[in-house]
Amino acid sequence: MAQSDRRSAAETNRRPYHSPKRAQQAEHTRQRLAASARRLFARDGYGPTTIESIAADAGVSVQTFYATFGSKRAVLLSLLDRFEAEADVGTLLRAVRDSPEPRAQLHAMVAFGARLFEQAADIIAIARTAGREEPDLVELFQSGERRRRDGQAPIVRAWHRAGALRPGLATRHAADILWTMASEDVYGLLVGQCGWPVSRYQQWLEGALGDLLFA
Repeated sequence: MAQSDRRSAAETNRRPYHSPKRAQQAEHTRQRLAASARRLFARDGYGPTTIESIAADAGVSVQTFYATFGSKRAVLLSLLDRFEAEADVGTLLRAVRDSPEPRAQLHAMVAFGARLFEQAADIIAIARTAGREEPDLVELFQSGERRRRDGQAPIVRAWHRAGALRPGLATRHAADILWTMASEDVYGLLVGQCGWPVSRYQQWLEGALGDLLFA
């Protein structure tokens, strides 16, 4: 065999083996672990939930958990990444851009928030409470709230420029009202604690914000 042929054969032998079936199984395991972690974090809290309990709930070994995620923190970050991807803020931005009338924009914002909280209120609550165990994780929740407020601010300023805000209502105070009323806290109280259907919450919030903000 020529030297070049031997080199080619050696390089082929060193190529990493890729099995679509094995990759599919690994992804399935990852999803099961993430689902178990989400369920246990929400039920028992981030701190009390152990890696052993997550692995047991998912039906895998602790070693498999470590090979897949490595830590509870990594699972939480994975859940947050998925939450942000599924939120699809671009859809909201397009809806606001395509609906220049302030009340139509408010409708789109409230509908987006209601859908988001319905799908992921538990993850938001987990991110908030995780900081009790790992203080640097507090920034995860706080940065999310800053992004939510920063995203609302230009819309409120546009309402002000259009003369849509109530007379005497400062732009900053309007932004405060929108940020507070459209928060996960209010959703949690009305839907989680009072048992309101999401549709009722959405209808109430849109009406309340409309009365508070617009002329």
